[in-house]
Amino acid sequence: MKKLKVALQMFSVRKNMEISVEDTLKKVKEAGYDYIELAGLFNYTIEEMIQLLDKYELTCISAHQGYDSFINEGKSALDYLKKLGVKYCALPGVNVRQHKGTSDFPMMIDKIERMSKALSESNITLLYHNHYNEFNKYEGKFLLDWLYDTLPKNVLQAEIDTGWVHFAGINPAEYIRKYKGRTAIVHLKDFICKHFGERQIYNLVDENNRLSIEESGFEHRFLGSGVQDFESIINACIYSEVEYIVVEQDAFVDIEPLEAVEKSREYLKTLGY
Repeated sequence: MKKLKVALQMFSVRKNMEISVEDTLKKVKEAGYDYIELAGLFNYTIEEMIQLLDKYELTCISAHQGYDSFINEGKSALDYLKKLGVKYCALPGVNVRQHKGTSDFPMMIDKIERMSKALSESNITLLYHNHYNEFNKYEGKFLLDWLYDTLPKNVLQAEIDTGWVHFAGINPAEYIRKYKGRTAIVHLKDFICKHFGERQIYNLVDENNRLSIEESGFEHRFLGSGVQDFESIINACIYSEVEYIVVEQDAFVDIEPLEAVEKSREYLKTLGY
């Protein structure tokens, strides 16, 4: 049985990256991360970023890329991913107005198929990163399930975000098990919440999460300090043949991002990771 590999989604420390990319990468490595998932180059060239990743012995496993920008940029978008040496490229969600039950759904499927074909020719696997709106239903079935039922796994695999799955009122461990053999990466995200499934609540929280739990009913937390049952999630990941678990925290209250991701890493160590 292969052991899960632990990565950090660099969106979590985007404000630190905006100040100093090198200092942030150094601290991410010191916090115990060997793998990262990129969310932009922060005004560095791809060559400069690769040099720093090599310097701090960090491996980039994936990058997020919208299908419109990928298709519009053509060869340059593909070259970017190839130079990074990533195994995966994740769609960072698609507006629900393009999912099943809308007139744009066939267009969405066509774009995903085109993107997947271009990536697969370079041995890069396309994933879909869910948020909570994909758990809206059409004809009694989640939009996310419609997507995976429409496209075979050799075209599109899953990058399941456990925070948004749970926020939508779904058991994340059960959902990971549902897509055994199709989920390469799982995002670990923790939070506290008063009103599960009430998706409009998150829209009340600004990018700095300035609203308190009392005002919004929702608050992001570092791993192990919220509502998630990570032991069951990790067991589901092992069962489902997941390769990477990725720490992600979208916003912070009374704690700095680098401190929070370090606490998340320390928590995973208590679970054997």
